[in-house]
Amino acid sequence: MRIGTALRAPAVPTRLMLVLGVLAASDGLCAQSTMGFSRQFAFESTAPTNNHWISIPWNYHPTDVGTVGVLDAEDLCLDLGGFETVGAVIRWNESTSTLSEHLCGTPSPFALSKGVGYGVRNAPGRDIQGAVVGAHDNSYSYSIAASGTSQLSWLSIPYHIRIPENLGVLLVTAEDLCRQVGASEILAIVRWNNAASVFEAYGCGSDLAVPFEIERGEAYGLINRGTQAISWQPTHY
Repeated sequence: MRIGTALRAPAVPTRLMLVLGVLAASDGLCAQSTMGFSRQFAFESTAPTNNHWISIPWNYHPTDVGTVGVLDAEDLCLDLGGFETVGAVIRWNESTSTLSEHLCGTPSPFALSKGVGYGVRNAPGRDIQGAVVGAHDNSYSYSIAASGTSQLSWLSIPYHIRIPENLGVLLVTAEDLCRQVGASEILAIVRWNNAASVFEAYGCGSDLAVPFEIERGEAYGLINRGTQAISWQPTHY
């Protein structure tokens, strides 16, 4: 139910292999509600990488402990236990198609951008237990121009997203997300498989691969179709 890969899909496999290769090499390491919510995270320290890609609120205002007046990676570090439990916050740079990270407890944290998904890594031998608190922004929409070699953007999927399933199957999958974003705009969905410590991609519209499950609280990557820009305002509960 949770196995998927775009490597067998008929649509542009070369780019998907490039994306997964870059990620793996770099990461070796009804009514709409505007109510706030608290998202609990609990990540045990397990080999080999201990990386977890998470979705954070679009309106997110944690304690300001990094660069004063800036929502940054150090603020997220503190929310999830500080440097004693969180080793690093990870981000994907669309323009250069590379991963970079901020080591928790060190100076010069990078700023966090609205709607972007980030990774966190356990401190050695420590479990991450914490929560991010924020609010929904139903008016926010994504506008993602094709950029970089991979055309990949890592998104913070809203917790209250409404993704209708297709063909009467209750499990919401990557194919369902493909259809909501738009088949003409998106080539593939990428996820980080925590248990296997690998990136997986599902090619939208594939009849060869099984689409993986979309889980609330996790971040997902979207790959633009060719040079097509992605314009998407998520449907909410």
